[in-house]
Parts: sequence; structure tokens; C-alpha cells
Amino acid sequence: MKKLMIGFFIITLFSTVGVAQDWYNTNQATVAWDPTVYQLDAGETIVYRTYLANAKTDPDKANPALIGETAALEYQFTFTEKGNYFVGVQSVIKVDGEDVSESTIGWSDDPLFAAGGATFGLRFYPAPDAPVGLRPVLN
Repeated sequence: MKKLMIGFFIITLFSTVGVAQDWYNTNQATVAWDPTVYQLDAGETIVYRTYLANAKTDPDKANPALIGETAALEYQFTFTEKGNYFVGVQSVIKVDGEDVSESTIGWSDDPLFAAGGATFGLRFYPAPDAPVGLRPVLN
């Protein structure tokens, strides 16, 4: 029984090590990614759509918010609402400016898409008001 319990502990320990996720507290963050590998023909371009999914209210990322579109390999996210967010990026092929094909969305909490498997999320908490009514308390 003791060997069974030790084995269970070791398996549990190693299975949770791989799911560690970093959270970064910020009001603004630039996220970068590697370029999509694709042979473009004349008139074709690749752009990247950026998304945010609220980790608490939409953990399955069923209703992500489209934030922007860029041809660059990075995007600056600015947060105005309190929350924990996963970042998503999608490759889109355009022909003469029209969408013709798109990839799945790669999410920052998925080790298949995060650089080196290091998953992450971005967290924003607005600063609270400063205390007022300061006064001495004399005994």
C-alpha cells in the first residue's frame, strides 16, 4: 500500500509540473509570434488576427473577442477591464484583400502554440483609489 501511495504521489507530481502557467500582471503587453510558413503567390498576403478570451468567464474560449489584425509579428494589447486573459493569434490568407483561408486560433495557454511550451496569461487589475481622510490617531 505504501508503494502504491508513493507511486500515486510521483505520478501526480509529474503530471502537474507540465501544466504550470505563468500569469503576467500588466495594463499593456506586446505579444510576439513566429511567422506562418506558407508559399505565397502573387496577390496573396498573410495577416494575423489577435484575440482575447477571459480566462474566468470564457475558459473554453468559445466567445473570444477579436482585438485587431496586423501584418506584423507582434501586437500590443492594452487592457481597460479587470480580468485574466488568454491571448490568441490566427493566420489569415488574403487574396486581393479578401479572406480566403484561416488557421485555427493558437492560444497562449496551449503548449502546442506557446514558445517552448511555456503557457501564459495576462492579468489586469486597475489601481484602486488612494486612501483619503488621513489623520493621526493619538492615544
